[in-house]
Amino acid sequence: MTVSIAKKDYNYHIWASNRVWDRIQELPEEVYTQEMKSVFPTVVSVLTHLYITDAMYLKVLNKVNFQEIVSFVEQLKVETTAISAAELRSRSDELASDYFHFLESYEDLNAKFVLSHPHFGQLDSTLAEVIKHVVNHGTYHRGNISAMLHQLGFSGASTDYIFYAYEVGQTVR
Repeated sequence: MTVSIAKKDYNYHIWASNRVWDRIQELPEEVYTQEMKSVFPTVVSVLTHLYITDAMYLKVLNKVNFQEIVSFVEQLKVETTAISAAELRSRSDELASDYFHFLESYEDLNAKFVLSHPHFGQLDSTLAEVIKHVVNHGTYHRGNISAMLHQLGFSGASTDYIFYAYEVGQTVR
């Protein structure tokens, strides 16, 4: 069975996120919450943002209505205030499992998918394109984390796609 590009992309997203989590666990605990002048005030705030956004997009993919998603996001913001690294990683792992289940439930991830937003309007897309957005968003913010770690005097995690491809033995196309 051929794995779709969207599934490969999501697998990369989780691989890269796990590399970041593994790196953070190698560092002193205070790195997780140390405040700094950056795009985000702390590493935990970036990781929390990634978790909440990924969770929100799974709701979008499951066609939950906008107001319910807004309430859900607000609830997650409260639940993740001052969350430990271990708890946030555990929640992120559970969310990844939910995504994998979602991805396995669709034969055609290139099927038409309509995004509706009260301010931005309607966007004709595909499930695969929404997954691509989730992956791209994660890549952007993992870069923020890498820059923040460098600012704190530590190296980041190497999360370039080519390293993922070499590690899992996939062809980069």
